[in-house]
Amino acid sequence: MTQTAFRFHDVEIDLHRGELLRAGEPCSVEPQVFHLIVHLVANRDRIVSVDELLDVVWNGRIVSDATVLSRISAARSAIGDNGREQRLIRTIRKRGFRFVGPVEPVSADEFKTAGGPADRIHRLQADQIVDRASEPPGIASVAVLSFEPSAGDADLHYLAAGLAAEVATELARNGSMFVIAPAATAGVIGQQVEVRTMAGLLGVRYVLRGYVAKINQQIRLNLQLHDAIDLRLVWAERFQGLLRDLFEFLDSTVFKIVQRLSAELPQIERQRALRLPEDQLQAYEYVLRGDYHHARMTRDGNNRAITMYQRAIGLDQTFAPAYAGLAWAQNHEGNQGWSEDRETAIGEAFETARKALTLDRRLARAHSVMGDIQLWRRQHRDSVSSGFKAVECDPSHADSRMVYAYCLSMNGEVDKALKQSRLALRHNPLRANRIYYSALGHACFNNKDYSGARKAAVEGIRRDARHRGLRLLHAAALAKLGEFDGAKREATAVLALDPDLRCSALSNIWPYRSKERIEEFAEMLADCGLPP
Repeated sequence: MTQTAFRFHDVEIDLHRGELLRAGEPCSVEPQVFHLIVHLVANRDRIVSVDELLDVVWNGRIVSDATVLSRISAARSAIGDNGREQRLIRTIRKRGFRFVGPVEPVSADEFKTAGGPADRIHRLQADQIVDRASEPPGIASVAVLSFEPSAGDADLHYLAAGLAAEVATELARNGSMFVIAPAATAGVIGQQVEVRTMAGLLGVRYVLRGYVAKINQQIRLNLQLHDAIDLRLVWAERFQGLLRDLFEFLDSTVFKIVQRLSAELPQIERQRALRLPEDQLQAYEYVLRGDYHHARMTRDGNNRAITMYQRAIGLDQTFAPAYAGLAWAQNHEGNQGWSEDRETAIGEAFETARKALTLDRRLARAHSVMGDIQLWRRQHRDSVSSGFKAVECDPSHADSRMVYAYCLSMNGEVDKALKQSRLALRHNPLRANRIYYSALGHACFNNKDYSGARKAAVEGIRRDARHRGLRLLHAAALAKLGEFDGAKREATAVLALDPDLRCSALSNIWPYRSKERIEEFAEMLADCGLPP
């Protein structure tokens, strides 16, 4: 069971939102005092020593007895107690403190729905490719979970998701920590997955949670940073302000988080990246909606995404993320064969991506889509350069790293492609799509690791059984391993998906720089039954 709240007398402690309420009204409580109250209530069956409080609440720092007593006094005052009566928090002379009031715990069942996030986590723990890609880096690591909106406010969902992504980007730009962005954990947050389990799966030390509420024209943001090793709340802060001022609040919040995660971080002034004026908020929501549809990686989803991005541009013709999103959708319309004129669609995507970069040279997604477009235009060196710039702009953006890895694979840079493919999976171990495994599979194949290429192809096919490129890569890997029957079955499966496919068209599926590599694939696949 996962504890979500405690109630006693007229007090309710909401652990998810980091709030203490008296008679249903939120009370202003310092994070340190809030953490002290929670620890005493959670351990009410025993005496909590001063040394334990120092370790849990003050992170092991040495503070004076007067400081401890002042926080105990503030805790008592917050919950309607005092040092004379001690109805709720009692001082045990020379031993510590104990919470003695009657408590009504509120629980939520563990998430066990078949096929849900818990089931996916179980499967992923056995994924050898992800395991190999998930070796922890030697720097501070944090997973930023998708921020949770207040109940009943569906419109706030998109804004909360966008704010979490912006926070993750700013953290990653610092360069002194490893950040897993919320896109990699979406679908898990809110499902009562235990923090330590989540962090262990992702290979991080810290987990950042956020809770967003909108009251009239004000936004309230509660942030909590948890140490997943010993489950301590090491930092918490509440921010509240007018909607148009939200991004200034976020800037200062990210700076404080960075300070807490690494004592060695230089004291530098960070540039703000969260500067959306009020008239851009509606356009921003359309971009987030477009991202949602585009992530489905289907023709219908792509068309819906184009509509959303175009609406965003209609509202604000200077909003770079809208152009970057539209460029991605146009590019996929061309290279996936969803357009009657492939070259025209990719050409339109190129112009749209150029517009995005003109508006914002620091936008990782704009550099990333430009790299992919250049790849399909056979500008291989330029594509690698654009992919590198995307990762440089936002090291936490897993999709950008995946595109960079794919560009490196197609350009024949084997060692770099392998490294970036595994790093992309490291940044997105829970929600990696088929292209992540295509990038890894080609990198393995080019490195003559045909067993690794087969495993990557199988993982990609498990995510999209209709992907021709992955099935052809699987067939080629099987052929290299001497498993010709399996290779022929895969070639047959591809022809069932696309009866008109020929070996001569492989360059439209894999934009390799090396013609010799395409000829090698064509020869192998012809032996497997693919028509010349």
